[in-house]
Amino acid sequence: MAITTTLATRYWLKTLIMAIVCLVLGVWGAWDYWVAIPAQQLGFDRAEVLRTAKAGLESSSGSDAHRQAVDSVAAALAGEGDDAWAAVLSQIQGALAGGDFASTQAATGHVQDGLNRWGSVTPPGKYDRPVQIMFILCFPFGIWYLRSLSVHRNRAQGYRLDDDGTLNWPGGSASESEIASIDMDRWSCPTGNARSTWVAKVETADGQRVVLDDYLYTGMHLVIGAIAHRLHPDEWTVEAKRVSAGDDEDQ
Repeated sequence: MAITTTLATRYWLKTLIMAIVCLVLGVWGAWDYWVAIPAQQLGFDRAEVLRTAKAGLESSSGSDAHRQAVDSVAAALAGEGDDAWAAVLSQIQGALAGGDFASTQAATGHVQDGLNRWGSVTPPGKYDRPVQIMFILCFPFGIWYLRSLSVHRNRAQGYRLDDDGTLNWPGGSASESEIASIDMDRWSCPTGNARSTWVAKVETADGQRVVLDDYLYTGMHLVIGAIAHRLHPDEWTVEAKRVSAGDDEDQ
């Protein structure tokens, strides 16, 4: 029966987790940058206007606090696009302009309601937006991880060692007679880069070098073992394990 491979759990699970983390960070950063931080800034700005208006309403006409309140409310009203907030500012402006007792009471109530809502809001920090930009930049990496996962999953389906010894890989194949050698120098080596000890390389008669990676593809060790055992039966078993001295004696 042909030997096939699948994408290793260790790889696809790690890649999927990284993709999810990057995508979540990206969405979170975008939400904060374009929604949460502007809302925080808006709340703080409105609270500042209300605090100035409160001081003006509690001061006599002509005082510095009253003039500052008039100017602050007028400036806020001029650039306001929110109809509900504009109506509140208009009522406060009317009270500051010398409205009657009822108007002043209503304006004071609006001021207090606004301060209850926004009075505790602090302005966004200096580094809030730059930090969120960094999070937003994680999003493309999430897409990259998902694409990498898809690519390797498809590639895993392309590796196969047929019963007649033909090795198939994504984009090519070689019959048993066309497999010239297999490089097992790093395979299961106890020293050096641990990642490289999961890899063997097949060289075909026409000079192609095919990397067989058991770290990425589960079942690849059986493909490697079958080829290595055929070419070097005294050194490797069909499961790609080194032949020990005891095994030699048994044979």
